[in-house]
Amino acid sequence: MKNNYQIDKAVMAFKSQRFHECLASYEAALDREFSKEGWIGLSMSKLHLLSENQTSKDVQYSIDKTLELYPKATQELSIELLKNAKYLLHKFGDIIVKLDIIIAKENQKKKFAAVASVASYAMGSMSQTTKWSRRFGTATGYGLGYAFKKWGDEEDTKVVRVGVYILVIDILNILKYFCEKYKVSAMDEMNQFFEDGQKTLDDGKTQQEILEKEISEDV
Repeated sequence: MKNNYQIDKAVMAFKSQRFHECLASYEAALDREFSKEGWIGLSMSKLHLLSENQTSKDVQYSIDKTLELYPKATQELSIELLKNAKYLLHKFGDIIVKLDIIIAKENQKKKFAAVASVASYAMGSMSQTTKWSRRFGTATGYGLGYAFKKWGDEEDTKVVRVGVYILVIDILNILKYFCEKYKVSAMDEMNQFFEDGQKTLDDGKTQQEILEKEISEDV
């Protein structure tokens, strides 16, 4: 492959979580010349943009195109896909737990209007990401760098919670699609990962129930 500066730009943007810029750079690189690195990078960029303007079908198309052009890249793509999916599911799972706690607290105190106002404002743009993180107790150290534009105008925190949950399901389904279609031998590892993710959600539900009990005893 010839020296393609767009690949370098895409890699730097990915490391900085500037995923729109990353996607554009990978697309520009592939317009110039097809490469395995470019197609894998494009697939991972789309995966990270599921919370905004990409769909699971977009990600699946990029995966299929990668392995159509580079059939020997299955293992490399599997490693990248699992690594990035773990990263995303950890973040989104954490957000779901935080939202469950906030919903339980605000439901008891009948203050959903205030929460909805803050949630709608905080999710409106990338510049509000730190406010979203602060409001829901999600540390920016986890790498929360998403605008959640799909639900930016939503005024019900419970609906936002459902939206994030659907996003998690999309990621899991992409993993299952990849493993089943390409007979990936790491299916056992994927299944264990699915079980760990469910345990995280179950723990969050338990924490929510404990919090509801504490609040009811206080009022």
